[in-house]
Amino acid sequence: MDKICILIDSGNSRIKARAFWLNHPEAEKNLDKAIINEITIYNQEYAKLVGFVERITRDGNIAKVYGVTVATENIRTDLENVFRSFDLEKSKDFNQKEPIVWLESEEKAFSIKNLYENTKQLGVDRWFGIIGAHYHLTHHLKVDSKVALIHVSFGTATTVDCMHNEQLIGGTILPGLQMMFDSLFRGTAHLPKVAVSASDIVNFPLTTHAAIQTGVVCAQAGAVFRQIQKLWFLTTQVPYVFISGGAKETIVDEINSICSHWSTAAGLAQVECIELETTVLDGLQYYVSNKG
Repeated sequence: MDKICILIDSGNSRIKARAFWLNHPEAEKNLDKAIINEITIYNQEYAKLVGFVERITRDGNIAKVYGVTVATENIRTDLENVFRSFDLEKSKDFNQKEPIVWLESEEKAFSIKNLYENTKQLGVDRWFGIIGAHYHLTHHLKVDSKVALIHVSFGTATTVDCMHNEQLIGGTILPGLQMMFDSLFRGTAHLPKVAVSASDIVNFPLTTHAAIQTGVVCAQAGAVFRQIQKLWFLTTQVPYVFISGGAKETIVDEINSICSHWSTAAGLAQVECIELETTVLDGLQYYVSNKG
């Protein structure tokens, strides 16, 4: 087991990297057993990525590097140069001229179909996020692969993508939590700059700070709840909701509260919200391990 694959998820604010054994005997079905290590850094913190790769090369040969990115072309080039700086050509599988194989959204991956009108227009992070959520649905929860599923990512932008019958049927994009806070500060004369926190979420805010916190969090949770309802109306199934992204801790309690009240009032099964840390990397690893 000396062949190592590195995965890169390059977002608008942060970069996540994971190393795993490419030919681990259980890599196709159980991602965790094949993982060597992973790291999350902010954009431009390339020295930390260099240190990560240096440590990984002590364990074996890096055969391939796969990545997805929604960041700028400059960041993409910087990441490629990180891997060009290493002497990785001793692995016959590694291509120094194309150090990172950048993947894109597709019409189909395994049994999952992408119904986006323009396949390539779907953010590649959203595509591999839904693949990762589907992996957790079928391999960890052991649930029928055709049930209703939603993947929510709370990052720089918030995305809410819906799946049914193993088809990505569409999704929504809205400004992320911090972007909403910042827009209120920049676009008004007297509203204060507010940092992300769940401590001031109250039913009836009596301070401006709490009013902004509560309003923005409720807007985010409401956008998710709308898609939960719409998917239920379409399928008559209470969807499984997978939640990821750096801002999720601030919002997930509000989502759970809204869903609990709705399920109880409507006499439905409770909405199951599952928090995930690295859904895109999970989707990437499953894809790379199984694409043959």
